[in-house]
Amino acid sequence: IDGEYLQDAKFNFTLLELNKGSVFCVCLFSGFKEMLLQLLNDATPDLVLLEATGIADPISIAQLLEDPCLRKLLYLAHIWSIIDAPRYIVMGQKTRCIRHQIEVADTILINKTDLVTYLQRQEIELYIKRMNPFANVEHTIHCQTNTEKIVNAFVRPLPVVDKQQIKGDLTRCGDGSYQSQVFKTTQLISEKHLYNLLQNLDENIYRLKGYVQLDNGNCVMVQYVPGQIEVQETSNGAHPTELIAIGVELINFESYFPGANKKET
Repeated sequence: IDGEYLQDAKFNFTLLELNKGSVFCVCLFSGFKEMLLQLLNDATPDLVLLEATGIADPISIAQLLEDPCLRKLLYLAHIWSIIDAPRYIVMGQKTRCIRHQIEVADTILINKTDLVTYLQRQEIELYIKRMNPFANVEHTIHCQTNTEKIVNAFVRPLPVVDKQQIKGDLTRCGDGSYQSQVFKTTQLISEKHLYNLLQNLDENIYRLKGYVQLDNGNCVMVQYVPGQIEVQETSNGAHPTELIAIGVELINFESYFPGANKKET
């Protein structure tokens, strides 16, 4: 989903995608390594930006790059973690992967600060500083920050956290506190059924995103977190219906989209 969105951007870059999992999962590392080595050989990039899923556990990133085939070609320059301020208040202390994202970060963006109070922002920063007193912490809206600092971090690596001292190994998919699913169908979806689904989601669904082909001829991009729903018509209507959900329980898509010839994983 994110890959298709990025390809609509007018920037010169080579995109490498790994679907159906996180690059920090041991069951997918072998395939990711081969794809990354091919990218390095074909595109010879000056830098590589690795963006993992929001619930990835990056505690093993140092071990990943210590692979003999990769360490002679790459080094870990900087880790950014983005904290969704409203969601962190609800679940930040409960999920292991979020704690690990904070512990290994060099820079932490507390994002969506316009949706929480001043006292809540200070409380979140206090929690973060307790877990990682060395990270640079910024308060942002829409992740707006000085992008020159991002490039400079690669040109002149300034590691704040010693990644080699963090104990951990490549993990299996998930940490047991959530599930993920992908729903695909070639059937057109009614706008009424789509909004019925979105309005009935609750705190048990952490994230839902994807594209939906509507029966009125439009294609929309859907973004959901508890308390926030965004449905935006796309400029390119060629995206097939594909929804990705993450939460503590699965969604019964068939009950919301009756008759859909679903393909669900």
